[in-house]
Amino acid sequence: MQFDVYANKDRDTNKEFPYLLDIQSDTLKKLATRIVVPLTPSSMIKFPVKTLHLGITIKGKKYIALFDELASYSAEELTKPVQNIGDYRAEIFEAMDLIIQGY
Repeated sequence: MQFDVYANKDRDTNKEFPYLLDIQSDTLKKLATRIVVPLTPSSMIKFPVKTLHLGITIKGKKYIALFDELASYSAEELTKPVQNIGDYRAEIFEAMDLIIQGY
């Protein structure tokens, strides 16, 4: 579901990006893939870019959503959300506007 956060099951990337934020509209839920934003521990980003790197707390720990690292991910792998961050909706759309429209 849109704005759900999932554990990253990919062994090659889950150390750097332990969580994935699903940003795809639920009207496209029948597609085999979802558009996700990887989340990395905030300690990994020394100089976050305003708007583009959104600070989020998951299970009491701070992470940065890296909108400049958007990816497609198998919907089958996104099974049990750990949290929904719909409260960040406005900030998520600001980041997407910056990526797509440049403002």
